[in-house]
Amino acid sequence: MIHLPNYVIFNILIYILDNDYLTFKYKLSLGLISKSIFKFVSENINIRTSQLIQREFRVHLDNQYCILKSIKKLTINLYQQPLDIEYIEYLGQNIEELIAWYSSEYKYSSKPTLPLNYNTFPKLKSLKILMKKDKIDDLDLQLADYCPKVVNLDIVIQCKSKNLTAIALEYLKKLLNRINSSVQYLSLSIVDRSHTKIVIEKLGTLVDYLMDYKPNQLKSINFDCVDPIMYKKILSCQIESLLNLFCNQSILIDSALDIVELCNHLEILTLCNVKSQQVDRIFQLINLKPSIYSLTIINYIVDLDTREDYQVPPPTWYLRKLSILGLTGLETKLLKSNTLPDTIHSIRKLSMITKWELLEFLPSILLYLRSNTQLESLKLKIHITASELVLSEQLSLELSKHPSLLKLSLILNSRDYRGSTRICKYLHTSKTLQYIKLDLSNYFVIFDKPKIATPFYIYKNDISIHHYFRDFNIEMESIDTSWYNYLKKLLKFK
Repeated sequence: MIHLPNYVIFNILIYILDNDYLTFKYKLSLGLISKSIFKFVSENINIRTSQLIQREFRVHLDNQYCILKSIKKLTINLYQQPLDIEYIEYLGQNIEELIAWYSSEYKYSSKPTLPLNYNTFPKLKSLKILMKKDKIDDLDLQLADYCPKVVNLDIVIQCKSKNLTAIALEYLKKLLNRINSSVQYLSLSIVDRSHTKIVIEKLGTLVDYLMDYKPNQLKSINFDCVDPIMYKKILSCQIESLLNLFCNQSILIDSALDIVELCNHLEILTLCNVKSQQVDRIFQLINLKPSIYSLTIINYIVDLDTREDYQVPPPTWYLRKLSILGLTGLETKLLKSNTLPDTIHSIRKLSMITKWELLEFLPSILLYLRSNTQLESLKLKIHITASELVLSEQLSLELSKHPSLLKLSLILNSRDYRGSTRICKYLHTSKTLQYIKLDLSNYFVIFDKPKIATPFYIYKNDISIHHYFRDFNIEMESIDTSWYNYLKKLLKFK
């Protein structure tokens, strides 16, 4: 028997625990090997998302036989539950991500006070605050002075009175001053009582504050703005540090692209409501920026005045992740441009969640799959119609033959059609696929749900989303460990 050193065993375990293609149940089962491995797994496998339900948590964490004890991400709703401060302080010692919901409509008699400070949350890195209150009181302002110095701050304040804006600004400034030495990812949003976002131009002194706030420290900044000049000025202060740029206004895209031209370290670019005449500039620009590895385009707008529709964008050179979402009409053009001769296939992850029916989309996606043999992850939305049966079988066969595809996600939309699909017919024959996700939320065929054959097995999260993992044991030959078999191999008997 081979005895491996502990550090080798633990490195193997870490690799397994971090593997996205193995089920959570399998990872938990590793704790049954031995006491030392139980302890190691318990310390290294995390509950990434937990809604605080204090009584159940106490029972769970106090049980010596329970392996899930390391909680890294926690959601606390200060409307739904009374707080046990002592217990919060106990849980908070290992929390790295916290989501806190504040509300004035507290249904318990005593008002909760979340101890949002370093002593309670010493390891906190990410904080999201959702504040829906009639007023921000002195206690809130005081707590802002003791907030842990987080790296990521995402705050949404819903103002339920007209006089709240000025106090909300004071609260924001106190919070930003407190974390100014640590914050790298910042998202700010203020909503009025009609649930309308207040653009930053109306927030007075906050604009000037953000223009000078920690130059070249923020890796991402997101805020509500409709003034291209103001938008550009705020982002210009972060040119040297900006890694992630999100632009959700069509009117701001040209300003955002001006910023992209100046950034040397930008990695992720997300653009919403792109106009047809902006497409060429976008793809020419990202081909000049090797650091940009991810591009997401949400909605593609053809100019209604000129009816101009850009035909074929240039092929991508450096992108490793491309996502096209919404009613775009751009996806077939992108697929076509990236299947031209001598195309450099850099894209490893491709997502296309769009309106196209398979009849229109199939030729482009088939050609692309045959051309890009380096693709590792694919996500598609498929609209099933009466003419789709044979086409889905063709796509299934092509997906199964792809030489590098590891992860596949399919969203099936049957709309008014109640027939079956053959999209899963050949997927199980793939030699590379390790994980398949079927989203059947909008698949209305009751008796003929698509299924994937062995060696894949289903691990269900809910009734409409099915997760399939490959069972490698099914493909492995059984090993005869008997002495007879050992001697037969040793003496080469047949």
